[in-house]
Amino acid sequence: MQTNLKIWALESDKHQQHKEKEKEKESNIIHVLKIVAAEGDKGILLKSIVDRVDISNANVQRALQELVSRKIIEEVTGVSGTKYYLTQVGKIYCTKKGLGKF
Repeated sequence: MQTNLKIWALESDKHQQHKEKEKEKESNIIHVLKIVAAEGDKGILLKSIVDRVDISNANVQRALQELVSRKIIEEVTGVSGTKYYLTQVGKIYCTKKGLGKF
């Protein structure tokens, strides 16, 4: 019986850790999105985003890739490097969420 309780406690702890990681991931995505949105039509480089947030480079990259996969932002590679811009879908999403008007 005690073994079952230990297993349940471990599974519950893993579930809680997973929920916390997902919450942190979503928080990072929103934070990065706010920065991209604030730049408007100028676009923004990865390094500029990393310099403005207290999120690791790897987590910023993951957030950007998630936003690209959701078609909220797009990557455009140019002479100065890869910049990130809001898509039309992203502008609508940000307006609905109160992150700006575009």
